[in-house]
Amino acid sequence: MSNVEFAIAEVMPGRLNALVKNLMRQMGIEDPNEAVRRVNAGEWVVSRVGSTVVVSTGGITIISVDYGHTLEEMIAAGRYDWVNSDITAKRFPISGVGVMQFETKLFHFGHDISSDEAERRIAADDPTNPWTPAKIEHTLA
Repeated sequence: MSNVEFAIAEVMPGRLNALVKNLMRQMGIEDPNEAVRRVNAGEWVVSRVGSTVVVSTGGITIISVDYGHTLEEMIAAGRYDWVNSDITAKRFPISGVGVMQFETKLFHFGHDISSDEAERRIAADDPTNPWTPAKIEHTLA
């Protein structure tokens, strides 16, 4: 992989480079100039939300989940106006090690549906590589 570097304000260049280069690998792009073109054209949007850096690509967003943080720390990092006291580590256990990256996609069905129907439609969106519903750590990231 080339030594092209990507950076935005307040994001550690090494972390951002790793995200973009991972995205290039996932999409089979070897030419760093193509990655630069996509960023400049707005096809890839790199942003920072709290301590999380995200790369969005046409409806797909790459997030990083740091499993070194507890649920309480993840909630605190979000600086929410209000937190439901029922959201506890006992009710929403988090299991994972290190920092992991995930592709995410927002699904909106345009009307009320059951959880089972939502899960079925989410999985059916890409049968060869089915999506699964997000866990709390993905939502907090």
